[in-house]
Amino acid sequence: MVTGRRGMADRGGSIPVIYRAGRAAGAVVAAVVMLAACTGPNEVALEMLLEQFRPPAAFSGGGLDPRYEYIRITSNGRPAFMVKGMSSGLSRQSVAPDSVWYSADREVMFLRSGRIVRTLGTPVELHRVDTRFPDWTQIAEGQSVSYARQRDFARPGRYGVTEQVEVRRLSASAKPVKPAQWLGNPALPSPDSLIWFEERVVQSGPVDAGQTQLPVSRFAVLMPAQVSAPVPAPVSASSPVQASPLPMVIYSEQCLAENLCLTVQAWPVQVAQNAKP
Repeated sequence: MVTGRRGMADRGGSIPVIYRAGRAAGAVVAAVVMLAACTGPNEVALEMLLEQFRPPAAFSGGGLDPRYEYIRITSNGRPAFMVKGMSSGLSRQSVAPDSVWYSADREVMFLRSGRIVRTLGTPVELHRVDTRFPDWTQIAEGQSVSYARQRDFARPGRYGVTEQVEVRRLSASAKPVKPAQWLGNPALPSPDSLIWFEERVVQSGPVDAGQTQLPVSRFAVLMPAQVSAPVPAPVSASSPVQASPLPMVIYSEQCLAENLCLTVQAWPVQVAQNAKP
């Protein structure tokens, strides 16, 4: 998925076929996702399961199974898909459960309100984010909002990284018409029809002294009131752009480190659609 190791993005634009694994592999996947939601002693068990997980080889030019939900990731411009596992349960910092996504190369990503809050198997492993993210609706209706967060990184070992973060809604003239890494999908709204937000670190704590400031993050969000027309058919029943009572992050640009930036794009799959990352 990410550059710096042999991930999905290093396979010439190939597509994972995790969902075609047999029953034994499926059981390992389920165990990986459940353990990934835990901390403490289960970390060792999780690492062992990830080592045992051997999904089928990826293939080029094929389609994604519409029974599953996907996100399209780019890492420094290199694309890949991740498939959704299961929610990890309600977090004390959120009204919605974290969503868990995994790649064909045993990489795991947790998203909360569209933000990356944990990764496994990546060059920079984000272990934990301790904060309560502001509500997208609140920011959309008012001025900029500031919040404090604390992050722990298992790789490299950096803990207690405290940051003050500011989020603001971008004006119509400031939001991008089409981001460079946005890939068109007929089941998604156009990027200029979404509400865009910009998030930047305005202050870092002493643990991060001397570190280069992270690039600005951007989020394109679909608000519940915007979901007024039916999603083009035929699409997956689990399409992330179906009507929802919560705002949905359709696209984002986020950085785990100064030199490791990702884009995350919702990817609803049409039944007859052949997808390439």
